[in-house]
Amino acid sequence: MGEYITATEASRRYHISEKTIRTWLKTGKLPAHKARVDGLDQWQINTEEIEQVIAQKHSRIDTTGIVLVEMQRQIDELRAEIDALKQGREPYTAQPPPTTRSESVKPTIAHPGAIPEELPSGSQHIQDFLAAYDLKSHRRRIIGYMDAPSNGLQFHSFQKANRPTETDRFLTLEQQEALLEWLHAHHPDVFTGPGDD
Repeated sequence: MGEYITATEASRRYHISEKTIRTWLKTGKLPAHKARVDGLDQWQINTEEIEQVIAQKHSRIDTTGIVLVEMQRQIDELRAEIDALKQGREPYTAQPPPTTRSESVKPTIAHPGAIPEELPSGSQHIQDFLAAYDLKSHRRRIIGYMDAPSNGLQFHSFQKANRPTETDRFLTLEQQEALLEWLHAHHPDVFTGPGDD
């Protein structure tokens, strides 16, 4: 059987706030009894009892750590959505880019003609992609990432018919989705702040 100590002594010994210990006492989580010590009524806590409560608390944290990380991720996503709504923007959702354009938008299209037949449905020219997501001011950052061989997302390049020394760059739908996910994970400012061009 362990020794008996006061709430203040338990706080110092186990590095737990005295307020927490008193809450445990009031809620019955920590069994104890009151005794008269030096003319005052004070809680008498068995050291074995408090060590059990502390061990239970730590085991619950260990088993719920993964859940807590997932919950924090969801909270962060919700905060980003709230911020987007407050700023009058649509919150990010991974979805294919729009297939039609608003009449009020005047896109800058760097390529003449249609998407090459070799590319799957949903593919877009890089300039169209940047315009669709209002990312034109972040062109340099995005192209730098896409040109890096380590990410496996290189552009599909085709020689321009009217300029043989130049190429047009295209993204498949999968590449567009991967690029948007990367931007949201590593550069969320591109959807809220000024560009880099």
